[in-house]
Amino acid sequence: MSDVKLTGKIGESKESKGLKDGGLVSVTCSCCKEQLGEIWIVDSRNKTKELYRFECGFCGDHSFVQEITGTVYIAAIEGHTTLQDFDCKEINGKLVRIVYTGIYK
Repeated sequence: MSDVKLTGKIGESKESKGLKDGGLVSVTCSCCKEQLGEIWIVDSRNKTKELYRFECGFCGDHSFVQEITGTVYIAAIEGHTTLQDFDCKEINGKLVRIVYTGIYK
């Protein structure tokens, strides 16, 4: 499995944290369309593919599953969401990393 960093804030520069910029994926809820977080790809040389799904703290639904290749850093949205917990579930026969988000208060 890939190396997953569990915290971060949108707006932080990856370079300020010593991370390389390999792109990012902005994750939104498939139902209410709230932005839930971002997946920063910090090492695309790692060819491991992982599946991620964010659970929505606003409406209780979830994002679409994202397939990401590389080492990643998971970030909440500063002033909007929080990262609550992480888990893995089998969905349609594939292991998916689940990111539970909450509403920032």
